[in-house]
Parts: sequence; C-alpha cells; structure tokens
Amino acid sequence: MTNITADNMIYDSLALKVTFAGNVRVSHPDFTLKSDALQLFLTESASRGLSGGQDGLSSGALRKIIAESRVNITLPDGKSANCAKATYTVNEEIMLMEGNPVLREGNNQIRGDRMIFYLRENRNEVHGRVTMDFTSGEAQGQSGAGTGRSGAPNAR
Repeated sequence: MTNITADNMIYDSLALKVTFAGNVRVSHPDFTLKSDALQLFLTESASRGLSGGQDGLSSGALRKIIAESRVNITLPDGKSANCAKATYTVNEEIMLMEGNPVLREGNNQIRGDRMIFYLRENRNEVHGRVTMDFTSGEAQGQSGAGTGRSGAPNAR
C-alpha cells in the first residue's frame, strides 16, 4: 500500500493527474520519498474510480510519479538519495533521478548526472560524470557486505 501526505492536493480528471504540494511524503513498500511537489499520473480506470467515488487508486491505477524540488529518497536497504527531480515508472518499477543526484550508503557516496534504479532487479546505474567516495570495508570495521567488495554503494 502507498500512503501520501502533503499540505495541498489538486485532482485534474481531464489530465488524469493528481498534484500534491508542500511537505510531500510518500510511503511505498519499495521506498520513502520526500519532496516539495509531487504529481501522480493515473490510468483511465483510476480516473473513473475517483470521480465515481470508488477506490480509484487501487493496484494498477498509477502510471507514473514525478517528484520535484528537494527530493529525498530512502530505500529499505539503508541507501538514501537526493536530487532535484525523481520519476518513478510504476509498471517497470524504475526510478530515474536527475538534477545532481547523490546516492549514499553509510560513509560512501556516488554522484553523477543521472541515476537509474531498477527496483525489481536491485541494481542501479549512474550516468554522466561519476564521482565515487568510499571507505574500504576494513576501514569501516566491516566486510563491505551489500556494497560490493570495495565498500562502495552498488552502481553499474
């Protein structure tokens, strides 16, 4: 189940869109997201359900989520990321982060121009000029498990 809270909400049935503004927080099984603004893009069936008073946001009702401005994402495995814009495509379970994205895991971090998270496959890619800062597993007092042998966050 996904839960969204915000200061304001506007539902546009013609555009099949719900816009949230101010202190937006999304709790999803695969991630927690905070931002200043968020747009939900609905399927046609979701729009009929919402305007008809039914449960329009059931499974399969969302096509895409776009978060903008001071986006912060936390994943269940402890990684966190910040960026200017994040786009989550629901059916593919793919998160695209743009606008100076930074991925952190412990003391380690990766920066790039764009990051793509394939949530189903538990993998990510960093594109553009990539900068990685990491501490080896021995220096952290751990083996680097879950971060690759170097202790750096997983990135391909």
